[in-house]
Amino acid sequence: MTIQELSGLLWQRVEQVVAHLLPNGRRVNGEWVVGDLHGNKGQSLKVNLTGKQVWCEFNGGQGGDLLDLWVAVCGIQLHQAMQEAKVFLGVKDESNEFLPKQPKIFKKPERKGVKGSRDCFAYLASRGISHETAQAFKVTDAVIFNHETKQEVLAIDFPYLRDGELKQIKRLGIERHDGKKIIMAESDCEPCLFGWQAINPKERSLVVICEGEIDAMSLHQYGLPALSVPFGGGTGAKQQWIEHEYENLSRFEEIFLCMDMDAAGQSAANEIATRLGIHRCSFMKLPHKDANECLVNNISVEQFQRLFMDAETFDPTELKRAGEFRQEVHAAFFSPAPGLFTSPWPTLEQNFRFRTHELTLVNGVNGHGKSQFVGYLSLEATYQGVSACIASMELRPAILLKRMIRQAVCTGDIAKRLNFDYII
Repeated sequence: MTIQELSGLLWQRVEQVVAHLLPNGRRVNGEWVVGDLHGNKGQSLKVNLTGKQVWCEFNGGQGGDLLDLWVAVCGIQLHQAMQEAKVFLGVKDESNEFLPKQPKIFKKPERKGVKGSRDCFAYLASRGISHETAQAFKVTDAVIFNHETKQEVLAIDFPYLRDGELKQIKRLGIERHDGKKIIMAESDCEPCLFGWQAINPKERSLVVICEGEIDAMSLHQYGLPALSVPFGGGTGAKQQWIEHEYENLSRFEEIFLCMDMDAAGQSAANEIATRLGIHRCSFMKLPHKDANECLVNNISVEQFQRLFMDAETFDPTELKRAGEFRQEVHAAFFSPAPGLFTSPWPTLEQNFRFRTHELTLVNGVNGHGKSQFVGYLSLEATYQGVSACIASMELRPAILLKRMIRQAVCTGDIAKRLNFDYII
């Protein structure tokens, strides 16, 4: 069930919903009136009961639909409000197949920042990431131990936060060893998407899922709410986060997949779209390897927004966009196809032509000459250089050819007109 459908069901039972959330309110002239979100006496909060699907708290300036009201009254996140609303409405949640079948116990990660250092901000700046973006994602300096060199390496600490709770930590070494990235993650932690801390809790229209923490920060700078998968591209266990984030992502109407432009990224996009719902997923094609490469190569906000608008849906290959037929439409207007062949009768030739990609049906009662008519058409097609094939369900090939030869020579006695062997 989409978030729009759930919101619509709540409005169908709006009086029951407001009585459940704000039992101290009362109906006044088509509105549910109460003092505030805490249910105190007064008239500052009003919910329209007549179908306009809106509420407003005039003192605090809050408003929205009934899901927003549920969030505000209960002090919970949107995805939690959706679950409570489904229970209230008695809606069976078909998405349970993606939820963990048994509760799992995960370890809480431990942050070990480096006080006073700003090396992570300098490194991110070299990748085009601003200080404000780094702060929005709450990244800090950290250290990791390189087991090959037996030395500590300065790193960036990427916190995986959801609903303000730390779920996972990944650390990226600022310096590479033998050209390879040094990446470490806390073990036995809950699989989680990176970037929830930088997304507006009220955002519900769209989200972009990418393949790296710095890519998520780059997308943020392009003005898009973004989350990164924790384990990169590929399929199988690398996308095990889906069962733990499925409900949290259910609030978004559209999901754009901005994975790396390689085979692993493509396969990850296909699996993620299949499990989250192909109907709301689109795939972004980038001119560079990933979102950060676009940022480093000075792809402007306007250019990137265009890439965003041109994202492709996961439709069947047979389903085409109208723009893909631009050349054919132009030809249909200015260079119309002449057609395959004309009929042998002058009265039809002026207004009727047989063309490619069209089907012509000949209909009539028994004995009125349908087969004879089709025979003349087939002969005329061959005269005009178009091959004809006949599948007769009534006549044997020899009898069919006999009839068509008589039609061709316009006589029953072909021996007087033409050499039989020459015709065949």
